[in-house]
Amino acid sequence: TVAQLKDRCRARGLKVGGTKAELLARLSNPSAEDRAGYRPLKANARTQYFVDGRRVSKSQFDRSQGYGGFAAAMSQHRAAEAQHRAAEAQHRALMAQSRQMERMFRGGFPW
Repeated sequence: TVAQLKDRCRARGLKVGGTKAELLARLSNPSAEDRAGYRPLKANARTQYFVDGRRVSKSQFDRSQGYGGFAAAMSQHRAAEAQHRAAEAQHRALMAQSRQMERMFRGGFPW
């Protein structure tokens, strides 16, 4: 079937688009154009991730979807922590100002 031919093409790192006849021709005699720089995965690789019709690893899939993998997640985490620290600093400054105003009202105005 066409689905089986596409799976075989994916396993060899070939493009998977086209008719059944094109897929058979691609499998029997792959040209450099058919490969298009795709590197086949190892035979024992277990993956369910496909990008542009080719089988890829999870990290490659994440990068293609804009997730960027672990490094990007850590970068986002650091940015969120920096925002949190800035908000805490602003809160502390407002609380200090509030305490100062309260002391002024309790003790009377100095003028």
